[in-house]
Amino acid sequence: MTRKIHDELAKNYLETLLQSFGEVTTAVRIRSEGREIDVVFQPSVPLQNVVDLGLLSRMIETTVIFEPFRNPVTGDEIRDCIVKSIEMRRERKRDERRKGSQKTTTSKGGDIPFLWILTPTLSTKILKQFAALFQKKLVRWNIFLPGGF
Repeated sequence: MTRKIHDELAKNYLETLLQSFGEVTTAVRIRSEGREIDVVFQPSVPLQNVVDLGLLSRMIETTVIFEPFRNPVTGDEIRDCIVKSIEMRRERKRDERRKGSQKTTTSKGGDIPFLWILTPTLSTKILKQFAALFQKKLVRWNIFLPGGF
């Protein structure tokens, strides 16, 4: 359950916008410490059929996690989002092993949801703290963490 109006608005907006293009799940509970992922999206239609949603169209090419923030995100909040993403990956691996799959899709990175942290602004201090990288192929306000994350 969301405690903040902005969180609920962001979840509902993303869910409504993306539901035509794939499976959208909000408030995904993960086992460790009762954490919740705000939005998980899994595409189900060919990308050619996706209406031009600008940058969002490129963000939803694969399974993704969206963690929207109303205020500038803090270092602790970024770390919490990373932990939730890692825990979701672990749960998927456990599920695959439980189903008896010999080859895990998560082991090669193919099915690991990409984490998008949506924040209105980000301080230079936080950017340096996480060794943020700018991607020239996207618009100037997309900042990425190094590949291991």
